[in-house]
Amino acid sequence: TFSSVMLLGLIISLVNCLIDLRVIDWFSTIISNSVCDFSKTTVFILLTIIYYFAQYFFTSESSKIMALFAPFLSAGIAIGIDAKVLAITLTAFSSASDVLGSYVCPSALTFYSSGYLTLKQWMYYGIIIAVCFLLIWYTYVWMFF
Repeated sequence: TFSSVMLLGLIISLVNCLIDLRVIDWFSTIISNSVCDFSKTTVFILLTIIYYFAQYFFTSESSKIMALFAPFLSAGIAIGIDAKVLAITLTAFSSASDVLGSYVCPSALTFYSSGYLTLKQWMYYGIIIAVCFLLIWYTYVWMFF
């Protein structure tokens, strides 16, 4: 509907403001400086976990990818992580993080607003699914290191 398109435009405009105000660059610099003393494997795990859980604070797929993907990818590449593995991981984590909040994606909002799950149940199952996903993903990606 028209209101959905307007809301998406507003969210993307807010992310563009964060980018223009260099908040995303500031956040990326803090992360890069915090993890530069660790091994590549440790940095990979830290960057991707921070990326995964930082998406909780964004309300749409487009806004979280616009705000977080490039800074995390460039921070990882600057440290020496393989760009393809990191890009694929960040892409997968962008979609898989929808379980974290009841407002993050349209299907989550539908389940939550219909009363199918309470907020407590949503968060409980979301954390369980997130931990399972992360364990499975890191088990698979481990062979690339």
